[in-house]
Amino acid sequence: MTKTILALSLLFSLPLFAASPSADYNLTIHVSQTRIGSDCSVSQGDSSCKSAQQLSVLVDGAKYELESETFFPKGIVALGDYKARLIKDQQKPTHEFNRAYELMFPDGSTRKFRVTGQVE
Repeated sequence: MTKTILALSLLFSLPLFAASPSADYNLTIHVSQTRIGSDCSVSQGDSSCKSAQQLSVLVDGAKYELESETFFPKGIVALGDYKARLIKDQQKPTHEFNRAYELMFPDGSTRKFRVTGQVE
């Protein structure tokens, strides 16, 4: 009986020790502007445009423009704070950079955004 109680208590306490998936999302990104825009490109003389979700955000005091090729068909990302994680950060000696973030929404879903601009 004692062993059963001990085994059950250990079993039910395991989720408390497991790392939360949101623990990786240790940044807070503040979305101050959001819109659906066009991402156009020219390849071998052909041009094509697709819709893109564009955000103006504040990350650790720096202002960036972010873009994602996917967006919710029902609307746009609401203004406010979101948990995020840095998924790409390439720095060059010329002070150029290539960076991307993954935002986590309140329902636990995520979406990747790449930095397309920086504002002072």
